[in-house]
Amino acid sequence: MLVGLRLGLLGALLGSLLALGFGFGRVQRSLLPWAETWFPEAMFRVAVAEPLVVLTIDDGLSDRTPEILDLLDRYDAKATFLCIRDPSLTCPRGQPCCKR
Repeated sequence: MLVGLRLGLLGALLGSLLALGFGFGRVQRSLLPWAETWFPEAMFRVAVAEPLVVLTIDDGLSDRTPEILDLLDRYDAKATFLCIRDPSLTCPRGQPCCKR
């Protein structure tokens, strides 16, 4: 019961942050202490030595994946892709993506 309530609250919090323009203002920062208190098992912040940008692309492999990888390579940007399907699959263009 308590787990369901906490998951519901987390969903409401995340939905509210998205509705308020998560990442584009300061409203979400004021909610962090509350979220960290209610959801101590969740990770909301990570200490880093240098400025860091983290992107998530949740659409999976597509015909645009090689373009994204080329752009990351051009700026010497590091990336981690979490693949939830067979890593031997290739992009629609036939180019292997998971080995880059």
